[in-house]
Amino acid sequence: MTLREYASGRAYEGRVDLGNTQPGDGVRFRGRGIFQTTGRANYMQLGIKKGRRDLFINNPELLEQPEYAVWSACEYWKTRGLNDIANHADTAVLKKKYRGNVIDVSPVEYISIAINGGYNGMDEHKKFYAKAQQVLVAPRAATVPRGLPAAPAIAKKRAKPASRVAAPVSVAAPTPAPAKAKRRIQTTPQATTSPARHSAEPKLATATPVKP
Repeated sequence: MTLREYASGRAYEGRVDLGNTQPGDGVRFRGRGIFQTTGRANYMQLGIKKGRRDLFINNPELLEQPEYAVWSACEYWKTRGLNDIANHADTAVLKKKYRGNVIDVSPVEYISIAINGGYNGMDEHKKFYAKAQQVLVAPRAATVPRGLPAAPAIAKKRAKPASRVAAPVSVAAPTPAPAKAKRRIQTTPQATTSPARHSAEPKLATATPVKP
């Protein structure tokens, strides 16, 4: 999209309906801004809106700047009552004066003719309008027939957050200390002596024979 008309503007030379009464007005005041404001009269009207009659007459390139390009389009839309036209249903049939005749047009055609001055680019305008509807227009909710109560809205259950359960900690059983080996005390049985053995046995005296 350009904010200045590609054409030189010579085609507007001498167009009294645009206020081009001086030589060179066609080129000087060619289309600028989003809606391509054209002609000395329209440039002057925008300057009056800003409180300075010759603001855009002396500086027509200002309408190429984004601020004034958007503002000028909004002013054109408002002063032509295009918002009321846009509020009609797409299937509505409206009356539009065009080249001395009153014709039947749709809202899209009405606005396009009002801005563009004719049917130039009409098919492209309709195509982009249909695409914009797909993106910007929300689908309508299903209507309930009269006499029937609307079904109560079912509240969606919120999924309960999973409870955080600590994973079981495996505790190793304590390893038993090795059992101390019991010392086996071997008791050596002591020999017991009979009391009879402890008593001294009497020795017998033997007589030695005497040799003669």
